Amino acid sequence: MSDQHRDVSQYKYSAMSNLVLQADRRFVTRRTDEATGDPESLAGRLSIQDMGGRVAREEAPKQKKNTGPLDVVRGDLKEGEDVLLREQRRKGGKSTGLLGANESHIEGLNYQPRTQATRATFNLILTIVANNLGDVSLEVIRSAADVTLEYLKDDDMKDLDKKKEIDDILGTTMPAKQFNELVNLGKKINYRLRRPG
Repeated sequence: MSDQHRDVSQYKYSAMSNLVLQADRRFVTRRTDEATGDPESLAGRLSIQDMGGRVAREEAPKQKKNTGPLDVVRGDLKEGEDVLLREQRRKGGKSTGLLGANESHIEGLNYQPRTQATRATFNLILTIVANNLGDVSLEVIRSAADVTLEYLKDDDMKDLDKKKEIDDILGTTMPAKQFNELVNLGKKINYRLRRPG
């Protein structure tokens, strides 16, 4: 018991206070410009004329109004052609995605994307078809995507029949999630099937 009492007694304040070294303050210089944290008055340092002295006024840049051709008929084959040509000139003829600038007017295909939005949507459909077909030429991918879009836009068919037909075209069984994505992409495209005759 006395061992425990003796062990605790060595940590008492009276025993430890004489072991702390005091710094010799004669050799430490105190900085006079150091902030003390006390509030100081700005009287004499700041005048009322200085308030808002850095404010500058600028006019907002004027926006250009886009005036497009007004004689374009909705649903016309040449509806988005001027937009497409302008985009091609701006990009230097380079295209993004599987649908190249040169392939936008291939004969024998039923669907031609006319606007930038439908072009981007059709590029996504082309990507899904290309992933399912594998390593084949771009003409085959474009043709398969065209037929796939035909089936997606056919209102007389049920979704299960559409999936079977698209699986037959692609030669693989498409997962349901991917088919739903394809159906949703097909809904974003306005498409009327041109029937012969």
